[in-house]
Amino acid sequence: MDLKINKEKIKKKSGSTRAFKIIMTLGIFVLVVLAINFYTAWQLRGTVDIVKLKTSVPQDGRIVADNLVKGQMSRAEYEKQGVFVLSDGTKRRSIILWEDRNRIIGAFASYYLRKDTPLYWDSLTKQSPKKYAYLYKMDGELLRIDVDPQEFGTMLVPGDKINVRVSYVEDEYVLPSERDFMLQQQLGIQNQTSVTKQEMLFNSATVLDILNSKGESIFDIYYRLLALPKAEQQKIVNTDDFKNSVKPSNILLNVTPEEADHYMEIKGKSPKFMMTLLPRTNGNVITEALNQLQIGLQRGKE
Repeated sequence: MDLKINKEKIKKKSGSTRAFKIIMTLGIFVLVVLAINFYTAWQLRGTVDIVKLKTSVPQDGRIVADNLVKGQMSRAEYEKQGVFVLSDGTKRRSIILWEDRNRIIGAFASYYLRKDTPLYWDSLTKQSPKKYAYLYKMDGELLRIDVDPQEFGTMLVPGDKINVRVSYVEDEYVLPSERDFMLQQQLGIQNQTSVTKQEMLFNSATVLDILNSKGESIFDIYYRLLALPKAEQQKIVNTDDFKNSVKPSNILLNVTPEEADHYMEIKGKSPKFMMTLLPRTNGNVITEALNQLQIGLQRGKE
């Protein structure tokens, strides 16, 4: 009888011990989960130091140390915007951290980079800019047109859109009646009249480049200017040498093959051209940067 009671006590004790171990294990697991969640939440509430630009950098502009400033972003926002997951599950940084700033010194901007915004790795390239860079991106043909760009002076810059209208005189022949024909033959008169025709030659055409009187690319001149530090830009932009270098002489347009053929046909008729400048609805990299520079110049004079 006593032996049976002892066995039952041992079984109860063993069951209690097992239950206690299970409860302890679950408790530890819950504590670990809570600790991980707490640590993750604490981490996301923190901030990270990122790289921003003190002044905007044009496409192909060089990244210099003096133009880099430290910015801050919440860790939660950085995890959302500054990190992307590859197909194999690994993570890569897309926004450049301040600790990595020395790795981007001397790189070039792949496109126009605005100041005071996070700087992304894919916005930079180590390849030096090519001369006449637009030739590698244009989707048509480059055409030099015989239009006087001095109508707008230095107001017209690469990237603008223009309309070009043309006026020319063309001969028209009218089939005469038999009587009129005989009379014209007797008098030696040709049945021919001249009419003036007007038409839109180029509609909303993009000015890819403008050449100065030396045949130099004004596109490249502006981009070399905008790639310099702001202080140097302000010294150069008002010099006589610079102003003379950006005086337009010839306009280069991006046109279709059909437009080029039609232009060649019109040129044989001694035409007169009229050019109009269209509104700048989208941000023109050059004009936007020059506007910022002009504001800086005005402030410097106050």
